[in-house]
Amino acid sequence: MKLHIGSGSNFLAGYTNVDRGNFHEAARLIGADFVQCDLLKIDECFPYLYAEEVYSEFVFEHFSPGQVKTLLFLLSRILIPTGRLYIVVPDFYSLLREWEPKFDTGDFSNLDVFNTRVFSDPTCGVHQSVWTESIGRWFLENEGLYTVKSCLRYTLRGEPVLSFLAERMA
Repeated sequence: MKLHIGSGSNFLAGYTNVDRGNFHEAARLIGADFVQCDLLKIDECFPYLYAEEVYSEFVFEHFSPGQVKTLLFLLSRILIPTGRLYIVVPDFYSLLREWEPKFDTGDFSNLDVFNTRVFSDPTCGVHQSVWTESIGRWFLENEGLYTVKSCLRYTLRGEPVLSFLAERMA
């Protein structure tokens, strides 16, 4: 089983799409598999050792560091041993590097745009955690629940992102 957590109405074929919002009708219209669930209670929606893969895109940054640790723990209970966890998050350092030349010259005229891009998302609300490769590796590996297999940098829908692939420890 594959889960796409924090899906909103961006349903992925071949996945059970999961979000706290009510997207049942939108899913029904296109034949997508959808479960409404608070991610911080995901272990109440899916049984222990249920999924072989969990995918998330622009989700984890909306949780505080404490909530990130809780969610990672809950996902480790749902994932089978050696199950894969994919996390795509905004790349904080890339965003800083993009804006640094303006700030270095004293150009703060678009500071509100910078703050919006780094600390919020117009469709999903406030970002509560920032992600760099080292922060992501710490979140994933610090509790001994996951091993990071890769971390890639690329642009997704115009935003610089980090894409982590982690494997649940057996």
